Amino acid sequence: MAKIRTPDHKKHSTFYHRDTSGKLVVSTYWNSDAAPNYYEQPWHEAGQNAPKGQCAWPAAYQDAASPQPRTNCAMGIYKDGALFGVSTIDVTLGVFNVLIQDKQKEVQGQIMIVERDGRILTNQETIPGKIVLKNIADFSNQSLFAKQIQKACAASPAATFISRHIKTCSRRPDVFPQSRTRHALVDCDRPAHFVADLAQQ
Repeated sequence: MAKIRTPDHKKHSTFYHRDTSGKLVVSTYWNSDAAPNYYEQPWHEAGQNAPKGQCAWPAAYQDAASPQPRTNCAMGIYKDGALFGVSTIDVTLGVFNVLIQDKQKEVQGQIMIVERDGRILTNQETIPGKIVLKNIADFSNQSLFAKQIQKACAASPAATFISRHIKTCSRRPDVFPQSRTRHALVDCDRPAHFVADLAQQ
């Protein structure tokens, strides 16, 4: 937080990232004059506003600190009962691509992870090009899969969707919100018990 860790400094953060060899190195970007105030970024504010002891997951983003699209777990740090700062752990979106590749083989279908506002978090082989962090609405005219996901997002805008599509989605998707999370499963063709089982994995 500004002027809390060091009273005469607006910026005094400690960030680490892994280099190409996997070694943890100090990142000085957020303390530089060129960087915006980290404590005013949505991911930092999410941690500030999270219930004490709980992790907040902000919307996915990409900024000048790294070329990798990502989200993070952000949690407030408290000292003497007052907010002292925020601790974050970044998760690059590429990890979701690995996750869905294995799950697609299991369900013999296609999977796409999309945020509640339609922002795409994973690649999809049936939609060519760079689509991560773009909106699903941009592809609804070229993909039936994308069109059905867009409809589901519009029908239940308070959830993040893990969407599955088996060849064609012939009916309105079913939405299954997951308790205590910002996520829901959107199912086109599988029975509800299968979706519930998938959510626990």
